[in-house]
Amino acid sequence: MGRRTKNFLVHFSLITVLISTSCQTDPATVYVSSSHHEYIYNELRLFKDKYNVKSLSFALFNSNESIEEICLGKSTFGTPVDRHTLFGIQSISKNITALAIMMAVQDSTLDL
Repeated sequence: MGRRTKNFLVHFSLITVLISTSCQTDPATVYVSSSHHEYIYNELRLFKDKYNVKSLSFALFNSNESIEEICLGKSTFGTPVDRHTLFGIQSISKNITALAIMMAVQDSTLDL
C-alpha cells in the first residue's frame, strides 16, 4: 500500500470516527454539530489541497435524509461542485458491488 493511500485511509478513518462519536443515537435525530462540520470541512479541504484533488463531494445520511453535505472545487466544466454534480466513479464500483453482496450475505438474503 502506497503512502498516499495510507494517508487517505487515515484521513477517512478520522472523519468516520468523528462522525460516529459525535452523532446522537436515534437515527431519526442524527445531526452534526457546527464545530464538527467545521472540522470535517477543514479536513476535506486539506485532503483536497494535499493530493491535488480538483473537486469532491461529501455527504452523510441517516435513514431519512441527508444530514451533512460538503462540496469543494469545480467540475470539469468549470462550474462549482454542488449536490447535483455527477462524478465518474471509475473502478470503485467493484468495491461497492462487493460491499452490497456481503451485506446481503450478512442479512441472509443471499447465500454464497
